[in-house]
Amino acid sequence: MSYRKSFLIALGFVALVGVIVWIAIATQVTNQAYFTSRGLFGQHEVSQLRPQLPKFGWQLHGNYFMGHNSDEVGMYSRVINFAWEPTDGRILYTRLPLAKVVVQFDPTVTTPTVEFDFTHAWLVTSTDYHESDSVINLNEVVSDSTVRQLIVRISPEDYANEPCLKSLE
Repeated sequence: MSYRKSFLIALGFVALVGVIVWIAIATQVTNQAYFTSRGLFGQHEVSQLRPQLPKFGWQLHGNYFMGHNSDEVGMYSRVINFAWEPTDGRILYTRLPLAKVVVQFDPTVTTPTVEFDFTHAWLVTSTDYHESDSVINLNEVVSDSTVRQLIVRISPEDYANEPCLKSLE
């Protein structure tokens, strides 16, 4: 076999491998693309919390947010708990570190809302979920490692009744 023929065969093989790799990369779906239609992005209304009895270590703070002092993994931290509504009609109860909260005052807001600002790294990563996953627990997605900030939009009146948020001052 001539050198030229061997070279062309090798070149064709490299091109074929390149096309296969390009197709594999092009067909991967990012977390941002996957969760755009699943109610994760945008503003979400916060539901009022109505606990029957505060449990040890929990304190009711206002109408919408509950504070908790957490000692998970041997590190003391303050966390905020809230119930929010994705666009599919469910209500999810979520907990994030209080340090992630950014409060934006809006006097036109009648019910507080939350919006998750996800890390760029998580948004562009290929998703581990599939179209066949019928119901996904979005609390598996909303976590300390994926959320950069939790943006809370709230009226000054509601804010005055939320000591958990006021503790950020």
